[in-house]
Amino acid sequence: MTTSSEKTTPPDAVLHADASPWLQSRLIAFDEIVAVVEEYAIFTMTPSGEVLDWNHGAERIMGFRPEEVIGQSNDCFFSEVERAGGVPQG
Repeated sequence: MTTSSEKTTPPDAVLHADASPWLQSRLIAFDEIVAVVEEYAIFTMTPSGEVLDWNHGAERIMGFRPEEVIGQSNDCFFSEVERAGGVPQG
């Protein structure tokens, strides 16, 4: 997610470049709302567990900066003991 001082095209808008202008505006508005939420950790992952998006709340609550976690496996959220025990399970 972008910070309030950054002005870039949200990833969802790029992925949906063929979407209607109305849908694009809704995606951008949603991304802007999620970007400023700090009370909740909001992030998205692929079905295989790769982190795609990371908001300010996720950074504050989980302790990872976006550049540390985006593109990484969700394994980073679990200890070696948890991973050895099968957590997370797909």
